[in-house]
Order: sequence, then structure tokens, then C-alpha cells
Amino acid sequence: MGSNLLRRISNISVSSLFGMYNYNLDVSSKENSDDEKIVILYGDNGCGKSTLLKLAFHMLAPDKSEGHKTFLLQTEFQSLSVEFNDGSIVQAEREKGVTTGKYTLSVKRGRKKPIEAIVDPHSDNDEDLHELVEPALDELDYALYLLSDDRA
Repeated sequence: MGSNLLRRISNISVSSLFGMYNYNLDVSSKENSDDEKIVILYGDNGCGKSTLLKLAFHMLAPDKSEGHKTFLLQTEFQSLSVEFNDGSIVQAEREKGVTTGKYTLSVKRGRKKPIEAIVDPHSDNDEDLHELVEPALDELDYALYLLSDDRA
């Protein structure tokens, strides 16, 4: 990746959010521009806009022991994927037909083999998550911000 290319999200997709919603949001620019882009999500209350953004934020956060991966465990979805403009993909996926509990978290960059770990609330073995996946997330070197939807 060139030093002047900013890594940006180009696509976010989720299947079976709350067991019923499937979204594929193509947020890539059709122009080859390095300008900052704004994406606005709108829809009915309760359709998953805020949850989708929180899921993406928590999945991409490389921080240990901050509850990020637990948020995904507690949210009902079958698969979640975030793709970047350089082709990197971060994905959380549960077994077919399963929308809660353990999931596989993977990071794929270019032609390299995906780095992955199983996130399981009933297992004490999270070595792959902390030693492989979280450093791979950190190496993606993107700016990550979440503005709360708490209006209080």
C-alpha cells in the first residue's frame, strides 16, 4: 500500500442481524480520490443502524480486555464483514444457521493466508486471539472512532 493511500472502509455486510436483517453497504467511492468521505445511514428505528456500526467498531478494535469481542458474542448475527479499499477483510462468522455464541474472527490481507481465532465464551484458550488476530488488527493501521448514540 502506498504511503499516501489512506485505508478506508469500502464495504460492510452483515447477515441475520437480530436473526432477520441482511445488509450489504457498499461505501466505496466510485472516484479515485483521497478526499475524506462521509456516509450517512438512515432507516427506521430498530432496524440495526447503530448496532451495525457498533459491531464493526468492536470487531475492528485491537484492544485486549476492553470487552470488544464480548460485544460480538452478545449480539445476534450470523456473519459480519468489513472490507477496506486496499482489499483487506476482517470477518466474524458463526457456523451456518447459528446467530449467537462463539464465532471465528479472521483478518485477511492480500494474498496472505487469513489469520484467525475462535472466540468462545466457554473456552479459556484465547491465545490465537491475543497473539495472532489482535496484532493483525493493529497492523491494519486505521483510525477507529465510535461516536456514541447515547443522546443523554
